[in-house]
Amino acid sequence: ALACPVGMGAMMWFMARGSRSRDAPASRPATLDELRQEHGGLGTQIESLEDLHDDEGPSGPEPAVSGASAGVIGADARDTVRQ
Repeated sequence: ALACPVGMGAMMWFMARGSRSRDAPASRPATLDELRQEHGGLGTQIESLEDLHDDEGPSGPEPAVSGASAGVIGADARDTVRQ
C-alpha cells in the first residue's frame, strides 16, 4: 500500500535533484551604465522600425502567399529582433 507514495516521493526527489545540478550559476547583475546603453540602443532600433512602418503606408506591403501555406503561420514566422 505504501509502494506508490514512496516511489512517487523518490521520483520527485531525483527529478528535483537532477534539475538543480544543471542550473547555471546566477550571472552578475547588469550595471546602470550597461542598462542605459542597452536602453539607448533599443530606443534607436524602435525609432528606425517605426520610421520604416510609417514609410510603408497605413496598410503596409501585401504579403506574398503561396497556395500550400495560405492561412498557416509556421513556428519560424515569429517576430524576433537580433542585435
